[in-house]
Amino acid sequence: MSERSTAAHTVHEVERFLLGDPAAAPDLDTLRALSLSGHAFVTLPEHPQRDLLRQLYSFTAARHLAVRQGIIALLRAWAAADVRAVVFKGFYLAEFVYPSAGQRTYADVDIVIEEGRAGDALALAQPLGWQVVWRVDVGDDVLAVHGAEYTGHEVGQIRHPALDLAIDVHRRAVHNNHNRLPAHPAGQRLTAALRDGADEIEWEGVTVRVPNPLDAVVFGLALNRCWGSDAWQVKPRDYADFEALIARFDVTPSAVLERARRLGVGRTVATYLRRCDPTVRRLDLRTPSWWALRWWNLRVASERGWRDGASAWMALVDAVTDGVALLRMLPVVRRAERDVAAGEWRQRETAGAADDSGPRLTNQHWRTSRRAIERVIKLRRTRAEVFASVAALAGHEVMRRHGLPARIERVAGHQGGVERAQLWLGERVVRFASDALHAEAPRAAAVDARATVRTGRSAEGLDAQND
Repeated sequence: MSERSTAAHTVHEVERFLLGDPAAAPDLDTLRALSLSGHAFVTLPEHPQRDLLRQLYSFTAARHLAVRQGIIALLRAWAAADVRAVVFKGFYLAEFVYPSAGQRTYADVDIVIEEGRAGDALALAQPLGWQVVWRVDVGDDVLAVHGAEYTGHEVGQIRHPALDLAIDVHRRAVHNNHNRLPAHPAGQRLTAALRDGADEIEWEGVTVRVPNPLDAVVFGLALNRCWGSDAWQVKPRDYADFEALIARFDVTPSAVLERARRLGVGRTVATYLRRCDPTVRRLDLRTPSWWALRWWNLRVASERGWRDGASAWMALVDAVTDGVALLRMLPVVRRAERDVAAGEWRQRETAGAADDSGPRLTNQHWRTSRRAIERVIKLRRTRAEVFASVAALAGHEVMRRHGLPARIERVAGHQGGVERAQLWLGERVVRFASDALHAEAPRAAAVDARATVRTGRSAEGLDAQND
């Protein structure tokens, strides 16, 4: 649960509300923060903010109607090209499980496809108004959301500007232990089981594949929460989703657990059911303790590999590479500070050809260099008003040294402040953390808006979830 929601309502009170106590009903802001406004509209006829709940419910239903038209067109195009897709999580629940789509909000749509058809799927989406935000098969683009080292469960993301909606395209239905280490064999095996066990539904003239009801719990709830960036944290809407699946398909926890055991994930799902099980009115929304996380991750290591071991190993690798990068960037930052102080950075606007004699700059190398530049600037206590310019000039030197056509442009300071340097690579602005200090930086700058999630983990390690 978010700090905002817990400030308005305690975890225990939210649990009481979901377990059926109307006296513990949260206020509107808390319900919205927890994605429960639609659920509350249906279950709380006497809520003091009933009219506002009705408006939110109607808006959610109307948005879903618009989204479903875009999804229908996309699935129809994929089906014609024999791109087999499984729709699961939020959109699936809203359309095929809940009595009304107004009861279930979702931030994006999650679809699993065969990895070998990812390029075809993304290409077919573009004539329908979808834009490719990122994809894994475009080489090692320095500024891409993910580089060549990325081994995570997604193959790309597309966004429809008119619908204000993104689709996360998955190659595997479960998360990696770390997104720069090879995926555990269980990921591919489980994804195949999800596809093989999927139900086919005739829907608006297209055949759509969705998880069977048991897999909707195993994959959409249990494995999603326990193996992903939520790190075993049950979300409040999980209880309502589980209730909806029980009401729609008569799902039983014993059948879910039996299915999980056949899939080889019985320990994971059993742990989840001990925290969320509507059939016995059980719900535990407390954040798991550090010790609980360590024990659970160790206990299910036989099912998906040892997550803490993977994280510890990559933390060690990053500590070494970051330390080396820090030493390398120290003189680079010093030169940038000198040029900014002397006003000589403007000369870089007309710099000559880049030096292509050095090794190629990879996406991961650039990420490491960028972190090192920002850390050196902070360690040297560079003044806030020149932080961005120093970072831009240091980054410019690194990119030019590796043969990239980077350039510096002048940008007016915020509210009439001192002009600053901005780094460009081709037609793209290269962003640093310091850009957040400048109000004129467009929101599109936050390409990696999902980089830091509730657990504080990096997007390089685990993917954030918006289901």
